[in-house]
Amino acid sequence: MGIDDIARIAGEFGLGEKTGIDLSGEDSGVIPGPSNKLQLRKDYLDSGSLGKVQEIEQRYNDLLAKATGEDQKKQLLKKKADELIEVNWELAWHDYDTIISAIGQGDNRYTMVEMANYIATIANGGTRFKPFLVQRVVDPNGKILLENLPTVVSQVDVSPKTLAVVREGMREVTLPPDGTATGFFIGFPPVAAKTGTAEVTGHDNHALFVAYAPYDNPEIAVAVVMEYAGHGGTAAGPVAEDMLAAYFGLPIPGQKTVSSPE
Repeated sequence: MGIDDIARIAGEFGLGEKTGIDLSGEDSGVIPGPSNKLQLRKDYLDSGSLGKVQEIEQRYNDLLAKATGEDQKKQLLKKKADELIEVNWELAWHDYDTIISAIGQGDNRYTMVEMANYIATIANGGTRFKPFLVQRVVDPNGKILLENLPTVVSQVDVSPKTLAVVREGMREVTLPPDGTATGFFIGFPPVAAKTGTAEVTGHDNHALFVAYAPYDNPEIAVAVVMEYAGHGGTAAGPVAEDMLAAYFGLPIPGQKTVSSPE
């Protein structure tokens, strides 16, 4: 599977596009890929690389003008091409970009609404719905003034067997002995989850946590991000736990620190 397939499947789950939720200024997020990598890095690199490119061009033009034979010219042109490729290396898409994208690294940039809807789509078997903030507005007499009904956006092209494997893996995240969210959701309906740690150059990592419950009959999906907070299993996990506790009418566990093997 190449980056085009990865990007296509991500798009089917609604990543990299606006969800359509009734909030102004919603962002669309970014799916990693050659065009997005070029766009994200081009302006930054152009400011420093333009001068290098001009210097290389001028230097080799001078050398080529002094070259005495075709073999020498060919060697100079090859060296020039190699130097230009090195300058623009970061603008190109490479095999390692595909590899790190496959495990969630790289330029994955999504809103929490996108992430929650993504997890809901996995949980319900592959049907993507349009999210909304308000389900119903009722006047004092009980008359419905506004009502948002579930709207299907699409059905993902992923087999039920594959989705079941993903859900099973998310369930194991919350189970001992090796789950990175072990210790959370004690006394809860069965919860499926995934912890995440997004690396940030020059800063502490962002902590992420997604979950849905109950595992066998999903009702709710949540997504949490805490900037510069460290591991998802230790920082964002307690927030998700409190959210699910509130939904199911359980006592709020409160602040706790849970060690994570993440």
